[in-house]
Amino acid sequence: MVLIDTIGYDTHSERTSAIMTSIFITSFINTGILLNLTNANLKFTFLKFIPLQGQYTDFTNEWYQTIGASLVQTMLIQAFMPFIEIGIKLTMM
Repeated sequence: MVLIDTIGYDTHSERTSAIMTSIFITSFINTGILLNLTNANLKFTFLKFIPLQGQYTDFTNEWYQTIGASLVQTMLIQAFMPFIEIGIKLTMM
């Protein structure tokens, strides 16, 4: 938010659009890229020079049970959280 405020957009809609875009990009990086990279084992690929020694070398049943489940849980939370926030605000009013 501070970075977006220092950019200094002219209109409120430009600022809101920049906030939504930055939230989407950071959510994608956190859930889509970092979660997969931290559990990746690149030992047997052409990227073996990258020192990632995770437990999964491919998309196996175990990967889907552990990593896939946390990905789905994160997506469900992100899908329903706006409605939960609206419900909380209406309840507080």
